[in-house]
Amino acid sequence: MVLSDVVVWCLAGAVFGLVLGSLVMSLFIRKRLNGKLQFLIDALEDNDMNIRFKEKRIFRRVFNVQLNRLRDIYERKQDELFAREAYYARLLDQVKSGVLVVDQTELFSGRVIYANAAALSLLGMSGITHLRQLRLISEELAHDFMQCKHGNELHTSLYNERGKVMLSLSAIEMQLNGKAVKVVVFHDITTVMESHENISWDKLIRVLTHEIMNTVMPIASLSQALQSELPPTGKWTGAERAALQQGLETIASSADGLVRFVQTYRKMTHLAVPVKRALSVRDLVDKVILLTQEQRAAQHVEMTYTEYSEDILLYADEGQLSQVLVNMVKNAVQAELATSMSQP
Repeated sequence: MVLSDVVVWCLAGAVFGLVLGSLVMSLFIRKRLNGKLQFLIDALEDNDMNIRFKEKRIFRRVFNVQLNRLRDIYERKQDELFAREAYYARLLDQVKSGVLVVDQTELFSGRVIYANAAALSLLGMSGITHLRQLRLISEELAHDFMQCKHGNELHTSLYNERGKVMLSLSAIEMQLNGKAVKVVVFHDITTVMESHENISWDKLIRVLTHEIMNTVMPIASLSQALQSELPPTGKWTGAERAALQQGLETIASSADGLVRFVQTYRKMTHLAVPVKRALSVRDLVDKVILLTQEQRAAQHVEMTYTEYSEDILLYADEGQLSQVLVNMVKNAVQAELATSMSQP
């Protein structure tokens, strides 16, 4: 009886020891596995892809294989994300409008997260990290970019080697990865503004020339009619009649001059489409010399042309180009005459 009790207690102690040992081993293994899992999570948060667990050991091999699998899945997703971002970046670089993504958080407000190629080209910068850098171009430009709000559109300008550039700005505010950002889109509207301005001026000039012609033509016609109908005798003396005749002639001459000016201006503002063809510079200059011979001879002005290279050809409208050169020669002759007359 005593022996059986001892056996029972021994068996119970052995079972308890096994259970306790298993529990301790289980807690130890669990701690090791949790440590490895936490280590993997910390590495992934830091984008450390160099971590890999050993798979050769039989003990814990299955768990290490699963951890490495999670690591490979995360790396593959990261590569896909980077490839997608690079794809969108290349697409944005093909857009002609400038795009700036600006951080709106309080700590990093004004920091430029992304700028496409068109934005750098329009701003004339090789790179930009903060909107404050736009102050190097213009204080007004930096202020407009900072103050451009969601849904608003405003116009600003800058100066570069090509002159004044007009920009149209618009902004969209959104959340990107939990951060408040502002996407500023801008494009060059210089050509559009100049086109609208030219159209407005053209319309105004058309109206003005039309009104001038309507006003001056009756004056010219009436003064010429009065000259032709002025009686040779009457209540005026010879001197009075001569003065009246001279006054009517002055009015008619001035009106005719203004009419000719308006008509000439109309022709200048409606130039014909150039008919371009290959022409010899030598033949063009000879033609100009011949057309200006009378004016130059009257003022004793000589004109020479030296050709340093033979057979120089131009591709241009001969009529329009020759007219420009003839006008230049006439202006030069008149300037020479004015200079000689002003000298004592």
